[in-house]
Amino acid sequence: MSPLTLFLAKLLGSVLLTMAVAMVARGPALAQTAKRMTSDPGMVMIGGAMRVGLGLAVVIGHDVWTGGALPVAVTLFGWALYFSGLLLLFASPERLIAMVEGMKLERNLPVYALVTGLVGLYFLGAGLIG
Repeated sequence: MSPLTLFLAKLLGSVLLTMAVAMVARGPALAQTAKRMTSDPGMVMIGGAMRVGLGLAVVIGHDVWTGGALPVAVTLFGWALYFSGLLLLFASPERLIAMVEGMKLERNLPVYALVTGLVGLYFLGAGLIG
């Protein structure tokens, strides 16, 4: 497996695990922050630009579709970052607010934290074992 795949897997896994812990530790505050951010066009633009940039960095440097599950998962994660950034940049504020409200963050945050943590564990574990 390429050193870049292993590096990105460890990086993404560490970030996702950190985010999962933050979701558990600061759940209600995080849900409120997400709602407030979608109402602030500047924050939405910054978040979208960061996601587009990070997603493109992964995809341009690691557009790998063979070699097992980990390289493909890293590439798919890069594309997901890129497209989620485009969504933030181009969706209407009303649509973004409706999407966040539809996620029911207050109620479903433990599920989102669990999924984020499991994906993070997969990336980190596979990157370390790699």
